[in-house]
Amino acid sequence: MTADLTPTPVPEDDLEAFLRDLALAFGEEIDTDELAMLRGEAEADRTLGVRDDGGRFLAGAAAQTHDLSVPGGARVPTAVVSLLAVRSVLRRRGLGRRLIGALHEQARERGEALAALQASEGAIYGRFGYAQAEPTADLRVDVRRSALRPDAPGAPATSGAQDAAPSIPTPDQAVELAVGLWERLRDQVPGMAHLTRSRATALLTRERIGRRDAGPRQLLAVGDRGLASYRLHEDWGRTGPHHTLRVGWFLATDADAEARLWRELLAVDLVATLSARGQPVDALLPRLLTDPWAAEIDHGEGMWLRVLDPSAALAARTLDADGEVVLEVHDELGIAEGRWRLVGQGGTASMVPCRDTPDVSLPVASLGAALLGGHRLATLARAGQASEHRLGAMATLDRMLAWPRAPWCPIPLA
Repeated sequence: MTADLTPTPVPEDDLEAFLRDLALAFGEEIDTDELAMLRGEAEADRTLGVRDDGGRFLAGAAAQTHDLSVPGGARVPTAVVSLLAVRSVLRRRGLGRRLIGALHEQARERGEALAALQASEGAIYGRFGYAQAEPTADLRVDVRRSALRPDAPGAPATSGAQDAAPSIPTPDQAVELAVGLWERLRDQVPGMAHLTRSRATALLTRERIGRRDAGPRQLLAVGDRGLASYRLHEDWGRTGPHHTLRVGWFLATDADAEARLWRELLAVDLVATLSARGQPVDALLPRLLTDPWAAEIDHGEGMWLRVLDPSAALAARTLDADGEVVLEVHDELGIAEGRWRLVGQGGTASMVPCRDTPDVSLPVASLGAALLGGHRLATLARAGQASEHRLGAMATLDRMLAWPRAPWCPIPLA
């Protein structure tokens, strides 16, 4: 066992051991391709570990330098947190709080206004000020009972786009397309972190990463406007094939390209069921079907967000309505505690510290939930997660923070 429970940066030479040891805390074993990808993205000074006397890592956490798109398309410096794990032999000693606290402190020193993560267990992170900020939709469609509306966008008879017909790109072409599409989508969709070319290359060209029990990856493109990947899970029943098509990547910059990709995926031979996990809650597919109820929808968590600097985070985003509210943020960890006068005019937000009586007060987690437009502040208030002190102020702030596009980050980034 270890006597020193102080998290320390992991030396470059020990990153492989760190990744392998921490994977065990999640009940996993990292394969060669995934190890290479994670090592290539690791930042040694932002990778913290605790060892036992034999040199094994029993606890750790890491952060990566990113930025996150916010409503309006601005990019906000963000720490993407990952690999937070404590083996059972070191539980109940405050190590998780110490690890994530150290990462938050680093982030503030680097001027990062946000921290984000994808949670393995969501109940863990509320106590650190995180909130589920980007709900997702897991879609499941019975292909043999479903059809796209004949007047839907992307129909051959209605589309005048020269590049409308889907094509099959090579993996290298798919990487170039993915990186370009991703950046263009970040101007439209809040909540998308930066996609590195190395991660795109790893996820689109290395077969073993994310493969699990399905067949090889297949690719579809619509000009430079859309990209989808999918795998087939075979199921040869007594009455014939009942394969499941599992959608992986799905990026489209406009409704025509999105509809064309869905149309092509629904037409793949031998398929009985289309499964698309982690889609945005405003995905078009259900509304493209002649019977929208043919698409079963389960809700997923998506990305969790932690506001580290409310002033910088709110001032960066575009507001959906004008208004003026004195906003008080409570933070049990003291990181984002404060009171500001938020003024929105013509979409531009300004945050000025003040001592005026608050119009609205809320915990930092509720601010994170509403920041990208993924949750309506009025709904959070009804659930007791925000308080109004001036009549009408909550409705004003709710309109200011709303956004027409749902936040979404389609590919795990850490």
